[in-house]
Amino acid sequence: MNSGDTIERLLSKRNDPVSSKWRLLTPQPESVLDVSIAIQQLAILTGFRQAGFQLIFDLSPNHRGVTGAVKGAIVVDGGLYSPGMPEDLRNLQPPAVGSSIDQINRYQELIAERQRYALRRLGARPQPDGTVRFQCPAAAKRIRCPLKPASLTITTSKGLIVPTMVPDQNAQGEICQQSTITIDLNHADATTRTMGYIGALYQKHPYGSDAWYDSFNRRSLVESAFANIKNDAEQNLRRPSIRMMGNTKVTLWTLWITIAANLRMARLWRHRRLLREQKSGLHNGPVVSDTMKAAAEAKQRAHRRRRRQQEAKQQRPRGRPPG
Repeated sequence: MNSGDTIERLLSKRNDPVSSKWRLLTPQPESVLDVSIAIQQLAILTGFRQAGFQLIFDLSPNHRGVTGAVKGAIVVDGGLYSPGMPEDLRNLQPPAVGSSIDQINRYQELIAERQRYALRRLGARPQPDGTVRFQCPAAAKRIRCPLKPASLTITTSKGLIVPTMVPDQNAQGEICQQSTITIDLNHADATTRTMGYIGALYQKHPYGSDAWYDSFNRRSLVESAFANIKNDAEQNLRRPSIRMMGNTKVTLWTLWITIAANLRMARLWRHRRLLREQKSGLHNGPVVSDTMKAAAEAKQRAHRRRRRQQEAKQQRPRGRPPG
């Protein structure tokens, strides 16, 4: 079953009254996606959201920064912000891999500063029909704005600021003329440049925020578990290793392999714990059984064999392919 079939199966239930009521009464499942999906198929992001998932995903360079505007609010990194947001906060580049702690902290400070200009989402999640209400940050008493006279009298210790790029009267959108706006994430133009791709790039947490990083980093744990199960020195769950056909058969086979992997990792955790206790003098009994020792030796032999194969591949001459 490919991703398209899965999306169609999920979307087939989005208009079901029972399913819609269930989404309102229960917490929405979260889905942490790879950046490649956001690059290649924006429809997949829209489909997951319409099926009731809360999305957390990385953004490709093409979808970072300002991608458009909706009802006067600008779309920045998939979120809606006040048009009065300063120019230097609109196109923040995330720190590259290997950046220093100071660079990461500086980026986080700029993201926190930018969140003052973010439109306040009214409601924990979109409605079943895809609509979301947002409130102007000045009307939400986060910043002062001359277009919202009531905000000019706000006094607080949060260090409220005044927008530096207040649009002219002829260029003001609905967000500047009223307190709230309603965005339809299922609109036909929501996945196009016309609406800044807001229908596809909308996600649960503001991109680059602490909450976003905490949620997105869970993907590393999942990928690590997948790599462990696919390792040819372990369960070796990969395409050539399963010689059967049918979703039911393959699903059951994958289930048993995953259970075996969980048991193996639990035994390995216990083995490491006993080793630490034995070194510290807290455990004097036998550490592992002969079966565990044999499994550990087999794993080491597989790692050595794979290392030799990689070294031989690197030493192989690289000429032009025939033809």
